[in-house]
Amino acid sequence: MEALNMDKPTAEKIMAVRHKSIMERKTLQKKIAQDFQKVRELLREDSSRVTDDALAGLLQDIRDNRVKIQGLFDEYYNELSKLLSIRQQAELMLFLKDFHNEIRAGLRSANPPGLQYDKNMTPPPSPTRREMRRSPLQPGNAN
Repeated sequence: MEALNMDKPTAEKIMAVRHKSIMERKTLQKKIAQDFQKVRELLREDSSRVTDDALAGLLQDIRDNRVKIQGLFDEYYNELSKLLSIRQQAELMLFLKDFHNEIRAGLRSANPPGLQYDKNMTPPPSPTRREMRRSPLQPGNAN
């Protein structure tokens, strides 16, 4: 917030708007994940018992919730525009874009810095979701 030259009350208002937006987005993302799981389950079942209408309804729900998520981003920026000057809005947008790009780049990098694989080497396998969720401090994860 220092980079945007704003006072503490304004920063607190922005954090409240951000928190509300994040919570609503997470709720929708959870619904989308549940709908994808239902689609997987339906596709695994005997095809004679699964109706196209059931699949179509789930797919429509996924699309609708994705549209709602985009609407939340629009609402978030509309709320911010009421609290920040144009310059602060521009600085915030650039900060968030750069921050997210740095996070994505760090996550995408499967190779540790300085380690190069030659064409005959294969990189180590990516961890499964279950492995990623396990804390390194849990029993059985000691190195």
